[in-house]
Amino acid sequence: MRVGRSCCISFQWASLCAVCTALVGCDSTLPEPDPGHRILGKVAYTGTMIGKMSRPALEVVAFPEFPPMGPPRASVSFVPPTFPTPYELKHVPGGSYKIIAEIVDLDMIADAGADYVAPAGAYPNFCAVLFSPTPNVMILNDKPVENVDIVVYDSGNDPCFAAPPPRPDAGVADAALPDAPLAVPDARPVPDAAGGRTDAGADAHT
Repeated sequence: MRVGRSCCISFQWASLCAVCTALVGCDSTLPEPDPGHRILGKVAYTGTMIGKMSRPALEVVAFPEFPPMGPPRASVSFVPPTFPTPYELKHVPGGSYKIIAEIVDLDMIADAGADYVAPAGAYPNFCAVLFSPTPNVMILNDKPVENVDIVVYDSGNDPCFAAPPPRPDAGVADAALPDAPLAVPDARPVPDAAGGRTDAGADAHT
């Protein structure tokens, strides 16, 4: 399963915004973060697509919903990234979030075709982000949320998509069902040698 094109577009504009700010060297007017309202973790990458990028950038973003309905509430960029990459999202507003990471090529964002899917990952994995209706990282006021680690995979290689998500109604009853229907004896009456009738499975003559 592949990440939708609309998701990649959201990551790409966020990457450009953060990278341009870093290149221009604008001073931040934000105060130092409180002990809380922060998300910390590290990003690992398993893949080869980054080797084909001329200017790779890693973006980690926090969305209150996914697919995103607007800009991320917090983001951080690394140009170029080295893995594993420790990251920290600061000044994250109170609430719950889904944390996504993506690697994009800054030299081809504008020219990427509709079928291009960048390497991506999520916490705890992309299946949890796509199939769970609720965000899975809740912001704390008095301390950071730590160990929000993400593994980024090339398109189609995320192992969480190797099997379909479990059915909500799967349970003990399913486990008790046999793999194949049980054999049921044929109880229809059959003629005996004398032309009479007897039940299958019973002796025809006593």
